[in-house]
Amino acid sequence: MSNINSRRTFLKTLVTSAGVFFSFLSLRMISINKKLYKENFEKLEFDSVLSLGFTFSEKVIIYKTENELTAFSSRCTHLGCTINQTDGVNLVCGCHGSKFSPKGEVMQGPAQKNLIALEHHFENNKLIVFYRNEAR
Repeated sequence: MSNINSRRTFLKTLVTSAGVFFSFLSLRMISINKKLYKENFEKLEFDSVLSLGFTFSEKVIIYKTENELTAFSSRCTHLGCTINQTDGVNLVCGCHGSKFSPKGEVMQGPAQKNLIALEHHFENNKLIVFYRNEAR
């Protein structure tokens, strides 16, 4: 009987130790991922009172409607030129003529990929856009 109890005690200790170890490892990985996330993104701030339509900055294009706000990298996915103009409806790359919808979708080449959508939220009456540093 004592042999069975010692096995049970050993297994309980082993399972508990493994649980503590993997919990610690998970928390450590989350901490490392948060650090890497912060290093790879630049936090850009914009006035929260944006006019409807397109707003251009060096790195970001913001498109605002009555119900929605989207943010994209201003870098054209063709050869990396900065997009800073429209044809009245669509975004237009001044280098090679690629056109993108207000949602960042390719409407006309030579670009083959949609614009890179950027995460954003409002904080303290500011629009915060997370720009990927490697996207430039």
